[in-house]
Amino acid sequence: MQTALIITAAGSSTRMGSGTKKEFLPLGDGTVLSQVCYQFLSFFSRTTNHNNLSTIVITCSEGMEEEARTAVFASPKVSRLLNQTGVSLVFTRGGDSRQKSVFNGLQAVAEQTDNVPQLVLIHDGARPWVSEAVIQDVCDTAAHFGSAVPAVPAVDTLALFTSEGTIARYLDRSQIMCLQTPQGFDFSKLYQAHKNACADNRTDCTDDTTVWAAYYEPVHLCKGSSANRKITFADDLSC
Repeated sequence: MQTALIITAAGSSTRMGSGTKKEFLPLGDGTVLSQVCYQFLSFFSRTTNHNNLSTIVITCSEGMEEEARTAVFASPKVSRLLNQTGVSLVFTRGGDSRQKSVFNGLQAVAEQTDNVPQLVLIHDGARPWVSEAVIQDVCDTAAHFGSAVPAVPAVDTLALFTSEGTIARYLDRSQIMCLQTPQGFDFSKLYQAHKNACADNRTDCTDDTTVWAAYYEPVHLCKGSSANRKITFADDLSC
C-alpha cells in the first residue's frame, strides 16, 4: 500500500525558551528531526512491512529549509536509509497554523507523484520516540477504516476552569483519551477534507482528526504509547 509521510516542523517553539527550534536540537547521533525521519525510514525499510513509503514531506518555516535539511541529515543513518529505500524527501513551506501546514504538505505530496498514495501519515516533528509498533498499528487501522489516531488514556485529574482561575467542574478521565501522532488517513479523502475546510474558511481544526470528522465520520482509535511523547519544553529532552 503506497504511503506518504508528512512531518510538521513549522512551529515557532517559543515554549522551549532556547532560541533554537526544538526539531533542530541535538538528539542521539543527530537531531530531533533526524530521529523522527529515522524511525519511519527504519520501519518502512523492513521487507516484512506491507506498506511502501514513497515520499516524506517536511513542512518548515519560511526561510528555514536549509536549517531543516541540515537537521534531517545530521544523522548519517538517514542518508543511508533514503538511498536504500528510494524514498523522496521534499521540503515545503508551512503555514501559520497546523491546519495550513498540513494542507501545504498534502499539496506537495500530490505534486510529487503521478501515483497518488493510498495512505498518508501526519506526524509531529517534535515527537521523536514513536515506536514501530505504533506506526504499524496506525497503518493497519487506517488501511482498514480509512482513519487512525494513536491514543493513550488520560492519567491526570482533569478539570475545566473559570475566568477567575478556579475549578468549574471535573471531567471523567475514564472517558478521555490523549491523542498522539502519527495520524493516518486515506490520502484522497483527507486532501479533499482539507480543500473543503479551506473553501469553508474553517480555521478551528487543531489537528487532522478534527478536519476528517468535520466532513466524514469519527476517527478510529488505535493503541498509542506513553513513550511517544512530544517535546514541548526544554525538560522534555531529559525525561
